[in-house]
Parts: sequence; C-alpha cells; structure tokens
Amino acid sequence: MAIAQLSVDEDNHNLFAVRSEAISSIAKLLHSPSDEVRQFAASVLSNMSESHIGQGSIVEVGAIPALLKVLANSDFDDSYNEKDMHRECARTLANLCPRFSEEIIHEAGKDIKIRDWLCSANNVVDERLRVQACRILKAISPATPSINSFA
Repeated sequence: MAIAQLSVDEDNHNLFAVRSEAISSIAKLLHSPSDEVRQFAASVLSNMSESHIGQGSIVEVGAIPALLKVLANSDFDDSYNEKDMHRECARTLANLCPRFSEEIIHEAGKDIKIRDWLCSANNVVDERLRVQACRILKAISPATPSINSFA
C-alpha cells in the first residue's frame, strides 16, 4: 500500500511515469480477483490522473478500456471496496477527459454496456460516483452531440 501513498504526492508521479511498466502493472490489477487489490489499483490510477505526467502514462499503457469496463460492470449491490473502486475509476476518467476525450469516446464506442453506463450518468444512485460520471459525460458531450452516435 506504500505505492498508494506515493501516488498521492504529485512530485512522485515522475517516478511512475519513468517506469511505465509500473503503471501498466497497476492497471492490470483492476482485473484481480481480490476487491481490495482492485480498489488499490483504482486508487493509485486516480491519484496519478491528477497530474499531466500521470495522465499521459495512464493513456500510454492503454488503461482506458479497463477503466471503462470496470464502470460498465458496476452493480448496486457491490461491496464498499467495489463501490470505492468505481468512484476512483470514474474520477480517473473524468480527469483524463479534458486531454483524452477522443480516446475515451473511441473506446466507449466499442461496447454497448459502456455506452449505456455513460448515457445513464445522471441516474447513478451513488452520489460520489454520479458526480464523476457527470464530469465524464459533460467533457465528452461537445465531441458527441448525440451520445448514442458513438462510432
């Protein structure tokens, strides 16, 4: 969990960026069978997404599809760790949107479950998750006037 603490301080983001394999490994942990490990990975990526360097690294290692799939597979009956992971994934994507909305739109266009989740952002029950979901939707809306017209 020391990595999570390191990721909070933006000055440490260079450490992760130089070692993009570290970010790639962390992104792969989003698929772990352990909800605690998935939550940890989402938290680190979310912290990293607060900086320009971290954002570039997250996109460079191809983490956008994994982040979107986590959100598309969210469930109202999830454990606390799962709910927190969804919030952190949404925060990561919301932070990426200003620079990487085209990449997010492209990936979202590949999966109907992801498109459905994005279209329902205003109806997300969890308030903290809804705030981040609406940030994503607001950021990609200018690029996709009709959200249902994802390509």
